[in-house]
Amino acid sequence: MPVTLKELGARARVHPSTVSRVANKDPSLRIAPVTRQRIEALLRETEYRPNGVARGLKLRQTLVLAVVIPDITNPFFAALFRGVEDGAAPRGYNVLLCNTDGSPERQRSHLRSLHARQVDGVILASSFLKDPSVRQLRSQRIPYVLVNRYSDEAHDPFVGSDDLVGGRIATAHLADLGHRRIGHLAGKATVSTGVLRRRGYLATLAERGLSSIRPISPKNSPGPRMARITSLPSESLIITLSRPESTM
Repeated sequence: MPVTLKELGARARVHPSTVSRVANKDPSLRIAPVTRQRIEALLRETEYRPNGVARGLKLRQTLVLAVVIPDITNPFFAALFRGVEDGAAPRGYNVLLCNTDGSPERQRSHLRSLHARQVDGVILASSFLKDPSVRQLRSQRIPYVLVNRYSDEAHDPFVGSDDLVGGRIATAHLADLGHRRIGHLAGKATVSTGVLRRRGYLATLAERGLSSIRPISPKNSPGPRMARITSLPSESLIITLSRPESTM
């Protein structure tokens, strides 16, 4: 049977709450070094572990964060999760991983579950433009950060690259190489990354006096053909997509 704080307090000759504060590494606790050492030795001897649920209820802090991503098989999101975990662990936080497979309903289900579990914060990498789930996080005052994609520009804490500039740079690079018919494998129109990259692509074409080509995206391309395109190495795209000279 697990040892209780009351039993530990009796053995250490201190109040049970003092044992609890030592076990939870309370920085505000002021006790004699010899007393702290006695309690810590007892905790090691008994292999006592604080009750995380009880601690969370009392302090209203679970020390748990959640990362919500759209595709667990994408190496980008795997690296993102690793970075979050590496940053959270030294600060005493555990991190949950939720995968949505790009489904808004699955995202909403995950967020409802995380809210019920009272996680301390959500890092959301699966948001859509004007995403009602993000607005709900905002209204419920759940701490959150959007990563890679934003929902409502200028309303949300956001960490990500400048996709508009990225689209411009990629298109300008191909134009500088002498290409004049530059295709664009477009992202979804419902996510900020797809919209901004295409916007940068079109802006650079206009500046160079070049014509755009009808975008290839999952929405206007047959599934099998799109699968064949994405499975080929980049050097083969020019052959597969016969109309453009080059693609970005």
